[in-house]
Amino acid sequence: DVFQTFNRKLFVKISADRSNELTTIAIYDVIFTDFAKYIDSNTASVVIFLQDVVQANLASVEQHVSGTNTIKEIFQSTQRILSTTKIMYELCKRNQMAESHLVHADQIEIPSTTNQHQGHQQQQQGHALFLLWTNGVCGLLPLITNKLHMRPHPNSSILDEDTQEYQWYTAEVIRALLLTLERIAQESTHVSVRILSTAIGSISMVLCRLLECLITYDHSNSNDSNGDIDSDSNSVSKRESLLKKVVKRSVNEASQVFCRVLTCLAQCRDVGKHAPFLAAVLVDKITQCDGAMNKAMQDCIYPGLYALFERCDSKQKVQMFSILNAQSRALMTDLHESYIRTFKFAGK
Repeated sequence: DVFQTFNRKLFVKISADRSNELTTIAIYDVIFTDFAKYIDSNTASVVIFLQDVVQANLASVEQHVSGTNTIKEIFQSTQRILSTTKIMYELCKRNQMAESHLVHADQIEIPSTTNQHQGHQQQQQGHALFLLWTNGVCGLLPLITNKLHMRPHPNSSILDEDTQEYQWYTAEVIRALLLTLERIAQESTHVSVRILSTAIGSISMVLCRLLECLITYDHSNSNDSNGDIDSDSNSVSKRESLLKKVVKRSVNEASQVFCRVLTCLAQCRDVGKHAPFLAAVLVDKITQCDGAMNKAMQDCIYPGLYALFERCDSKQKVQMFSILNAQSRALMTDLHESYIRTFKFAGK
């Protein structure tokens, strides 16, 4: 009762004060970090309390994202999502190690049956919290990506300073969302995370949207040229150049995470059967960007696509090609040939 009363008061306070999202992140981090360790003692009230905290956190994030149109506030919300996901992932990882310690006790005293039962129950409770959080996050991802307004075509005019700052926030939002998906996908390689299968359509849409943003921002900050710079605009141009470099670095980091997400998804037991569909929609999105992806980004993204190809059998590959139009099928053919030549293990 004390836990639940505290949680209700916390949620009311957070809902009333949206001015300091970073403080909210810190509060939830402390709650999860300090109270999660009491799961070890198999205290039902603590588990119920943490479930209430997860639901309150999700409701607070959804309220915050729905009520804002500024990229800075969206950035703060995605930082909270990433922070909590990391804590949930570490909780599951720690419980899995505890379970492994109980099962694979080769050089230590074999624990009692009671300890084994407690360790298994502890792992289940930690995973249940992770699933509760994951289901909510997967519902929030489309809402957040729909807030990422971007220029319609990568060949737009040179961007001003404010837009470049917006691009940096957007790139950091994308990186946070991808890191969140990476943690979820990593956990799903050990246990079933069914939301990845049932929500594969929305997840694919989210990945396509994030990839489109990355390609657009990378293109605009790679190919812009200022020409001759006079002395009066020298300091302004240096600032613009620095901003472009910062955006470029954020985009590169996000692209690397994107590849890791695809690689992890290819290994997931819940996503493997959807690998042909996921690969096809991503190739189609690359085709729609009209060759704007440069060589450096290709080197980051394509290995993730190759990992999806690796998961497909011959029948699935036929299905993968069949859902594409002629232009996308041509790119898919080139990518698959590159996969066979440079990535696929041929026994040598």
